[in-house]
Amino acid sequence: MAAPVDAVGKVRIQWRMLQRRTKRAVLGLAAVFLIILAAATTVARLFNYWERQRLAEEERATLVAPAPLEVTVEERTLERTRRFAARLRPWAEARLAAEVSGRVMETLVEAGEVVDEGAPLLRVDPVLAQIAVDAAEAGLAAARVSVEDLRRQVEESRALLEARSVARSTHDALVARLEIQERERDRLEVELRRQRELLERHVIRAPFAGVVNARMVDPGDSVSPGQVVVDFVAVDPLRVIFHAGEREVETFTPGSRFPLRFSSGEAGGETEIEVRHRAASSDPVTGLFRIEGVLPNPEGRIPGGLTGVVEAVVAVYRDHLTVPAEAVRFEGLNAYVEEDDGEGGVRRVRVELGPEIEGRHPVLSGLERGQVLLIR
Repeated sequence: MAAPVDAVGKVRIQWRMLQRRTKRAVLGLAAVFLIILAAATTVARLFNYWERQRLAEEERATLVAPAPLEVTVEERTLERTRRFAARLRPWAEARLAAEVSGRVMETLVEAGEVVDEGAPLLRVDPVLAQIAVDAAEAGLAAARVSVEDLRRQVEESRALLEARSVARSTHDALVARLEIQERERDRLEVELRRQRELLERHVIRAPFAGVVNARMVDPGDSVSPGQVVVDFVAVDPLRVIFHAGEREVETFTPGSRFPLRFSSGEAGGETEIEVRHRAASSDPVTGLFRIEGVLPNPEGRIPGGLTGVVEAVVAVYRDHLTVPAEAVRFEGLNAYVEEDDGEGGVRRVRVELGPEIEGRHPVLSGLERGQVLLIR
């Protein structure tokens, strides 16, 4: 019975070995197939790339370079226009401060009111100052009476001295008293003027015709010397301030006029300013020159603080040789143009040009009228 069992076991072992070999063979064949597939894909891509390169080279060979465009150096009039950012400021500004201590008794204006020069804006309680004025007036009146009395006595003493009815020492004493009293009268006159000035300073007045920008106090508020109580501005005319570089500053001569366009459409669009002042030297930091213009504003319609743009023609090349900007090649600080050398070649010409204006450069040197240039 043992022999049949051993035969069955051998068969099973051989079958398992066959299965293993078959599996290994299948895996090997799959790997080989994948390698062949990858190689075929790579080769196909290479052939495809080479074909595209060949077609591109054939296409490039068929292309013909365009002929250079010829342009002529000709005379034209060019105007270089610049725009300058400007700010509108009140012609005069004052932050009015109290000059005396006290309580605000009355305010006579509100923000936005237009007042004339010297108009009262507010009053500080003047009771104590008025008392001081009254006392100074009384003292001065008494001193004047005393001076008149002493003058009468001196005149009488002089008559008695001539009649030798009074001693000279008595007369000289009266004259000395008169001189002292006259000096006291003069001192009291100065004191009265001082007290009246202090009384007047209890009223804050407009230093010029203008507009109340803001009022910082109300009736009943206490103020002290140096405390700002009213912000006051003059807006007719307005001061227009902008800055220009050294190449443009000569354009803005005093009295010249230029258009001003407001950044805000509500201000009225466009108007005109007159240059009033040009700085004699540039700012040491920016190198720019301060320009001040004046803008009439009789109705006060335009507020100070707005911004705008001043437009000016800063350079005019009248009947000047010009070339198109496309014909110019820049290398560093040098400019070149190209022209036909007459033998089918190209000759480079160094030129000196002005700034580009409307797509053209004014020629400063290096070219002549009618000269033909190439644009490639």
